[in-house]
Amino acid sequence: MAAPEPEPAPLPGLMPEAQPAGERPRVLCADCHRPLSAHDARLWGRGRGCRRKHGLETAPRIGRFDVEQDRLPGM
Repeated sequence: MAAPEPEPAPLPGLMPEAQPAGERPRVLCADCHRPLSAHDARLWGRGRGCRRKHGLETAPRIGRFDVEQDRLPGM
């Protein structure tokens, strides 16, 4: 009987790397892949220049959705 083959090593960059305690995770710009440090840039996922380039100066408005619900008993 042949010995089972070992698992292949994962490709670099696919496994999450261990972060030191207290350090923020690294966030890269979705367009230019530069590290983001500003709070609003980290939330948007794009740096100020890339947001301006794509015309994303303000946050998109969240739509309002009305949901059909059953009436509560006794109301």
